[in-house]
Amino acid sequence: MLRAVAIVALSASLTAGAQELNPAKAAQIEHDQQKKFDEIDKQHGNKLPSQLSSDERRDIIKQRSSAEQEVFDKHGVDAKEYTKYITKMGLDDRAAMKDASKQLEKKDAEEKVAKEPQDSAPKDPKDIPVQRGFNDQNPVILEEKKGGGVAVEHGLPPEAESDQAAANAGTGLTDSSAEKRPEKKEPSGKKHK
Repeated sequence: MLRAVAIVALSASLTAGAQELNPAKAAQIEHDQQKKFDEIDKQHGNKLPSQLSSDERRDIIKQRSSAEQEVFDKHGVDAKEYTKYITKMGLDDRAAMKDASKQLEKKDAEEKVAKEPQDSAPKDPKDIPVQRGFNDQNPVILEEKKGGGVAVEHGLPPEAESDQAAANAGTGLTDSSAEKRPEKKEPSGKKHK
């Protein structure tokens, strides 16, 4: 009789652990594991396994194993139950887990932005913000005139024309001869041996 009670209690505890798992909790576990793994990789310089010595790889494997166990202990889940739950998940559960993991990543990104300083303006008036590239959100505006229209200039600005003339004088070219280049002869189509 005592044996039957122990078996019922054991089976109840095992099914309770399996019922605690849901797609959101599984996503949280995966997310926490990935964070721990990233920290371990960062400690070892984010090197590829082929760049590590055997001792370093062994250390990483031990650290990952202990980090994984810490995450399971933190969430109160057995590794075997978790693996069984993940392998038996249906398509709906997998989609829910994927959505939950996207929400966790979004939350992490928001926290990271909140931790960064909000002051994006230059601190010193001598500091000039540098923009690399442009798109619809970051348009490039060279000069704005209050009159409205856009002025399009052709050729060199007046102050640069004298510099260009001086440069051409050193090579013996004039402005008119600099623009005229000798034409290339077109091949006749016959190959010469």
